[in-house]
Amino acid sequence: MARTVKGWRQQYIWDRPRIKRSAPAPLTAEQVEENGRKSDELIARFFETHGVNTGLEKIKDREARTAVEGDTDLNHDNVEAAE
Repeated sequence: MARTVKGWRQQYIWDRPRIKRSAPAPLTAEQVEENGRKSDELIARFFETHGVNTGLEKIKDREARTAVEGDTDLNHDNVEAAE
């Protein structure tokens, strides 16, 4: 039960009436197929646009650069102080 403070009735969220929601209609087999096709197209378009560069490829790329250029990472202690 809610208290009254100077004419103001305190109501909490759980005291308010609930909104009744209807259950969503189940998808038909055609809709499931269509959603899967759209998802596959979206993923293919993303990979065409951005390419695929996994973590292992990044590590191999860094190791190859380090072998050719040496360790050029500025966060390591091998950088001499600027004078």
